[in-house]
Amino acid sequence: MKKRRLVSKKFINKICKVISSKKAEEITVIDTSKLTSEFDYIILANASNKYHIQSIVEEINRFIEKENVPVLARDLSFESGWVVIDLYHTIIHIMTPEVRKYYSLERLWEIPV
Repeated sequence: MKKRRLVSKKFINKICKVISSKKAEEITVIDTSKLTSEFDYIILANASNKYHIQSIVEEINRFIEKENVPVLARDLSFESGWVVIDLYHTIIHIMTPEVRKYYSLERLWEIPV
């Protein structure tokens, strides 16, 4: 079981700025802290193609290395149009719009009314 570490909104804003700096689109942050004890946030973003995804991931990697952020896992399948970076407290998904629409992760984390 992962040790939970609450993450600040300041960190989330920084990582979103890093993603945005590489022209990612439709950046969405989902607060999952009340839904699961495994992680606090999911960040979703669109990239136009596998090369754009790779560029965004390289920028994220520079940031997390500079900030000394531990990484639990990475799935960097650029060909699939979807990569995942697990930072323990934050899960980052960078996808092409087609993949994002197909899997519709936002719907999985909707809070029931």
